[in-house]
Amino acid sequence: MDDRPVARRRLLVGLGVLAGMLAAGCTGDDDDTIPPPGTATASGPIPTPAPTTTVDPDTATVDAVRRDEDRLVAAYRWVGQRRPELRILQAHHRHHVRLLGGEPSHAAPTRPRQTTRAALKWLRGLETQAAAHRRGDALAAVSGDLARVLAAMAASSAQHVVVLDALSATSRRDPA
Repeated sequence: MDDRPVARRRLLVGLGVLAGMLAAGCTGDDDDTIPPPGTATASGPIPTPAPTTTVDPDTATVDAVRRDEDRLVAAYRWVGQRRPELRILQAHHRHHVRLLGGEPSHAAPTRPRQTTRAALKWLRGLETQAAAHRRGDALAAVSGDLARVLAAMAASSAQHVVVLDALSATSRRDPA
């Protein structure tokens, strides 16, 4: 004897019972026994619950990272006047600022005049610091999405250090 018709029949009966249970539970009638908040009743109005304000724990981190990234944009703007090839690195940091909901400022960094080699070394130090801070920020982030973004920013800064090292090596051969 073939078990398929029995299994199919059982399945159809089971689906029919399930559909009946769902239909019985969805009568379309709202339960009007409990009035909504703010409605007057015999014992007085039902109090409306106060709106809850939740503070995103990552807000302070995002604000701090945005400021740091904006400082890097300004630093690259200053050094980029001497080394146009740094504009792509500056563009990365501008993108980071925008990704975090900001607009890069056009403020110039307060930095004394120095040689190109010294300026590259200064940028390298800023990028090394930024990479370390973004790693720490990524570990401390509550939101998984923010942690991923901050980890990517840390990787970007770490890669910028490699690029700056290569540029420093070529600038040693060039007169400063």
